[in-house]
Amino acid sequence: MVKCHILQDEQWRDNILKLHKKGLNCIAVNPDCTIIATASVKGTVIKISCVETGDVLQELRRGTSGALIKSLVFHPHLNLIAINSDKASCHVFEIKKSI
Repeated sequence: MVKCHILQDEQWRDNILKLHKKGLNCIAVNPDCTIIATASVKGTVIKISCVETGDVLQELRRGTSGALIKSLVFHPHLNLIAINSDKASCHVFEIKKSI
């Protein structure tokens, strides 16, 4: 579960995002603060979600074997996200342009 504080029309409101059943291991927010990336505890699924609505916009699968996700990083200008794990690997995924 992730709690987001959103400033809208000069008013703060909270939005609770329920994204992974077994908890989160890693989290990142894009440079515009409009989407959030979360990695599951198992490290196989990364969800790209809307901060405002909580809707899952895209689901990325890193692999089938578990891994400790060490970092999630959005590219500052392109629709890319990089994922680093304890498996000595780095995965780069394209985020849908419609997001």
